[in-house]
Amino acid sequence: VQTCAFRSSFMSRLLRDAGFRLSWPASKESQQPTALEQVMAGSGNVTFWIGVGAYRSVGELLASDSRLGKIPAVQMGNVFTYMPTDSNLRGNPYFEEAVIRPDLLLEDMVQIKKGKADGLHYFRRLPMN
Repeated sequence: VQTCAFRSSFMSRLLRDAGFRLSWPASKESQQPTALEQVMAGSGNVTFWIGVGAYRSVGELLASDSRLGKIPAVQMGNVFTYMPTDSNLRGNPYFEEAVIRPDLLLEDMVQIKKGKADGLHYFRRLPMN
């Protein structure tokens, strides 16, 4: 089961402001768990996956469900997580700071859209393995 951001959410607004086109139907106005099959059916033109969660690599993501490898963003390596790599870090800057720094969050989104994954504040590209 996946959760997709709804059209009127904070994150959806940031993505649109950064120049992304959302692939989820315009009529979807609430955030609800969605069957993976339904998400996969609409993923044919998804070239970025932002906020994948606690996976450490694309390989680990695919080990959880190999069907995810059919998503173009996964094939292109455009999968981004908000989880820090530093295991000594206490807390998570995305959850603790981004809510009061939407400017930096938007900057990350714009950089991801431009294909520039270095120097992001809250996100990082998942390595393939």
